[in-house]
Amino acid sequence: PNYTLTQPTGLKADITTTNAQITLFITATHGNAFLRGIGAPGQTYVIQSDPALSTGSWTDLSGPLVANGTGLITYTDVAPPSPRFYRARVGQ
Repeated sequence: PNYTLTQPTGLKADITTTNAQITLFITATHGNAFLRGIGAPGQTYVIQSDPALSTGSWTDLSGPLVANGTGLITYTDVAPPSPRFYRARVGQ
């Protein structure tokens, strides 16, 4: 699928996804991290985190998240520790 994301500032990003690839967007507000991912419709993903990229100690945060018909998944990390890095993996 192809998508165009537009921010309120007018910034635009064109995104093309293939197979099970996913692109994550993270917004931090009021001490929470809001994650939105655009991937393949119907594909299952799991959000993971790591406190430091150098450790390679990725931990599952979410259960299976199934992308809707437009490929969207959402996840809220309530009051995450700092720093925290995120990624999504194909899940089951």
